[in-house]
Amino acid sequence: MNDLRIVALDPASPTFATDIQRWHAVHLASVTHGRADAAPWRLAEVHDMVATPVPYRWCGAWLALRDGAVVGAALLETPFVTNLELANVFVDVVPSARGAGVGGALLQVLEDAARSRGRSIAMSEVEFGLELPEDGAGSPDVRFAQAHGYDVALGDLQRRLALPVDPALLDRLAAEAAPHHAAYRIEVVRGTLPDAYAAGYAALASRLAVEAPAGDLLLEAEDPSVRGWREREATYARQGLTLWHALALTAGGEVVAHSTISVSVHDTTLCHQWGTLVRADHRGHRLGLAVKVANHRALQADGEPAAEITTWNATVNDHMVAINDQLGFHKVGRTVEVQKRL
Repeated sequence: MNDLRIVALDPASPTFATDIQRWHAVHLASVTHGRADAAPWRLAEVHDMVATPVPYRWCGAWLALRDGAVVGAALLETPFVTNLELANVFVDVVPSARGAGVGGALLQVLEDAARSRGRSIAMSEVEFGLELPEDGAGSPDVRFAQAHGYDVALGDLQRRLALPVDPALLDRLAAEAAPHHAAYRIEVVRGTLPDAYAAGYAALASRLAVEAPAGDLLLEAEDPSVRGWREREATYARQGLTLWHALALTAGGEVVAHSTISVSVHDTTLCHQWGTLVRADHRGHRLGLAVKVANHRALQADGEPAAEITTWNATVNDHMVAINDQLGFHKVGRTVEVQKRL
């Protein structure tokens, strides 16, 4: 591998726009190899992550070149507010260059950079097909992670759903849930959250990482502040994302459940179901189903945002999986979340 050269991308460089496009081309080639239902990052999102400084995290990107050709790409993300021991690491190698040490060399660069930034835990994700078992046994990418010291900490299933959802199905599900949440009001917000809901939403959403099944992942709750949420809203707007929030509110206006869908101006094929969470002391009223159904109804009333929607759930998250099954989501792939003590 003496001919392998790894270079850090510099957002101030006049070649950055081209460099990040090359990075993204490797990412696409890697994650879609053998996976028609993969959901790669969009170019606008990666460009912003690396190029735009934000108060809540740092992101850096690297390219691997061999004989002048780009054969690998890597990204490192380190949070600034919570999870201060954590580094998220991502490595992609073009299929034709795999098995030649490119991925290992990139991973070493990421881990060294993570240590230099004071991080002691590295986490990543590995995707593979449904034909393999939940732990990824038989996946070359899982073998790669384990060979470099990463342990499988959580198994997830990726699902997709064709849009629009049958309105009759949404009406039926809403009617089934309604008698159980009569004491609550369901409201859907497109785009920026009003100040009246921002604090409650930020506090609730910050708990998702620790209240959803997390297996052995060493995670803390995220930043619950309104300022932190507004910073993220600004990021999503720069990246061309519109968020749809369905909120369950008490009679006093307190946010006690939410479900969020993101729609990209850059992608008419796929939108994403993000987090759904009901506060622990308000569970048992079918609020999870209610907010998901309300969001789909509002989204479709505004038009068809994409051909499909995708989501991930921990395989042990029986309640949320059951709701997604009711909506018609079907399995398309598996993911394992892996971690390593640096």
